[in-house]
Amino acid sequence: MGEKQNAALLVVDVQQGLLDKGPFEKERLAETIGRLLGEFRREQRPVLFVRHDDGPGTELAAGAPGWEIAREVSPLKGEKIFDKRFNSAFLETGLEEYLREADIKTLVVAGLQTEYCIDATVKSAFERGFKVLLPKGGITTLEDKSLGCTQKGGRAPVVDVLYYGDPVKAHGLHLCTAPGNDLVASTALAVSGAQIVLFTTGRGTPFASPVPTVKISSNSALAGKKDNWIDFNAGRMVEDKTKEELARELFDYVLEVASGRKVKAEEAGFHDMAIFKQGVTL
Repeated sequence: MGEKQNAALLVVDVQQGLLDKGPFEKERLAETIGRLLGEFRREQRPVLFVRHDDGPGTELAAGAPGWEIAREVSPLKGEKIFDKRFNSAFLETGLEEYLREADIKTLVVAGLQTEYCIDATVKSAFERGFKVLLPKGGITTLEDKSLGCTQKGGRAPVVDVLYYGDPVKAHGLHLCTAPGNDLVASTALAVSGAQIVLFTTGRGTPFASPVPTVKISSNSALAGKKDNWIDFNAGRMVEDKTKEELARELFDYVLEVASGRKVKAEEAGFHDMAIFKQGVTL
């Protein structure tokens, strides 16, 4: 009973700019945090929010629309918001002082992003003697979206898992353990021996990679607006093409690219390469 009374809900960086980017299972995240908010508010336990400021000129700059706490989890009047400039919610925010004064000993932490601010905040809490609970479905990240790539491999058995820089040594489906960032991951695929990258996108991206990168649009609106980016429009499957017809067209197009046809990025003269990233990449 004492632990329950001395617990607070800490919602980290669930800001409009990050949620709009579509982190992995964001609906589940919002549902889980919504349930936790309801429980803590009914029991009149502390609900605390953390909001990240990435500095002037960024999407998460203080005062920008993306900086605000997301609509799905809006704070109520009187609920405290701690603004931070670093990954840890404890660094130069006054959070620790508030928790000590309120005699809060347990933190239920939820929010974004798993490998950045959640990781740093949880470690900082443990170092300061707080007990931390991470509710199932309560944390996520933009990078977790890369887990969906395994589903795009179809039903083929996985024959090997490659570490960054490992070459392909056998026929069949391989998984590559590289950073989930688009450009870094595509560079890693090329380093391991990929000769073409098939990149599906719902919002569009102009990036290229060291090898031909086929941009496949999931909807026709994107293909129309970003015709200079998109190589193949898969959105036609819900319009005038069957799945089988589009699959054949895509297969034929990939064969043409393998035989020397240039993709849009190559026609524009772009070949990008990134071997690592530092900090948050949106």
